[in-house]
Amino acid sequence: MLVRGGQRWRVGNERNINVWKDPWLRSEENSFISCPIINGLEHLKVEDLLSLDGIAWNWQGINELFNERDQTEIRKIMPSLQENGDKLI
Repeated sequence: MLVRGGQRWRVGNERNINVWKDPWLRSEENSFISCPIINGLEHLKVEDLLSLDGIAWNWQGINELFNERDQTEIRKIMPSLQENGDKLI
């Protein structure tokens, strides 16, 4: 069981983090995506939000999926260029 109080994922290789269900944004008030889950995308991982080369965010897709608040929070995270795993902190 995950205790939400203060815990979030530190984004590493983005493979383990569910976009909708895991706390991964850097906001201290709410580290979860605030948009409702989109049917058919329930299992979307953070790595699925990256460009094809995997080194930058796919802003076209992000802008289509998320509201302005979530987009702003995603901008605070730099995609990892290393193969370090995601880590719950």
